[in-house]
Amino acid sequence: MKWGDKVKDRFVFKCVLEKEGKLYNALCLDLDISSYGVTVEEAKANLEEAITLYLEYAFETNRFEELVPRPVPPHVMAKYKNMSKKKIGQHAPKFDCEFFRSHDHQFAGC
Repeated sequence: MKWGDKVKDRFVFKCVLEKEGKLYNALCLDLDISSYGVTVEEAKANLEEAITLYLEYAFETNRFEELVPRPVPPHVMAKYKNMSKKKIGQHAPKFDCEFFRSHDHQFAGC
């Protein structure tokens, strides 16, 4: 992924969602970042915040090309490659998380 000279840059990351006990875990496969929540919405919101902070750090330290993408290890990717499409409640287990970077380097996502 390269930064363009556009007003906004767009990035789409592949994510998965699982129920683990009483919690929901949301994992970004492209950045190896995860978060959890008591509800699906909370897990996704927490993941969005974690990805935003990571992207801001990568950009502010001029390490974006080095740190993005940073996929999960191959054995983890293999686990989710053929993940069941069975919904978790009303939510799909796989989802895209889309982020935009504005001209003032602020990120907005999911």
